[in-house]
Amino acid sequence: MPDFPLKGSQHTELGDHRRMNTDITISASGRLDGLTDIWTSKKWVGFHGSVVVFITDSEGNILFASKPQTWGVSGTATGRDHNRKDLRWDDQIPSDKIDKIEGYMIHHTYTPITTVNPDEFKKWAEAIAPLIKAFSSQEMLLERMSESEEL
Repeated sequence: MPDFPLKGSQHTELGDHRRMNTDITISASGRLDGLTDIWTSKKWVGFHGSVVVFITDSEGNILFASKPQTWGVSGTATGRDHNRKDLRWDDQIPSDKIDKIEGYMIHHTYTPITTVNPDEFKKWAEAIAPLIKAFSSQEMLLERMSESEEL
């Protein structure tokens, strides 16, 4: 069992100018406190990223996984947040796991989240319009064939 509080840190380069850093503190009560920074240096493209902390025993078995924490940043040229710092979060490690804690792993990941903006919606509408037209034409053709068979 480690000496509490147990502290750790992880910096991760997620690729394509995406970065995250998390500092954690685990107290003797099992409280897990996190402080995460997320940023990008891309001009027009932001991203969403998540962090999960895994608590392990002496054999490396996972005893506990924190709830994922997810945030987003915008590109540097958008005038919005491209560098978010000191994002505080916490979780509680179950009391029956505390005396078995021997290690941890801080895992950052790029977390794509689909958002539909008006331009994207217009592209989708333009792409699907020919399909709707073809389907409608086929339905009318089937109706006409059905009507002619009744005569």
